[in-house]
Amino acid sequence: MSKLEGMSAATLMQQIRILPETEKKALFDALWREDREALLDRLEEEQDLQEARAILNDPNTEWVPWDEVKRSLGGN
Repeated sequence: MSKLEGMSAATLMQQIRILPETEKKALFDALWREDREALLDRLEEEQDLQEARAILNDPNTEWVPWDEVKRSLGGN
């Protein structure tokens, strides 16, 4: 069981307050990096969705149905 499991927010904040400044900085840097990576992932997914929608909504896009592609590759 992780030391953080079952720990109240107040207890966690108390533990953070007593950390040396360098350890606090490392903790907040790690949290920021994790949040930043999650945000970048969400932004990339949104961009991919926008690009896919633009292609699907473009009447000049040549569209090949998945079933046709699968058959041509020898799939069932």
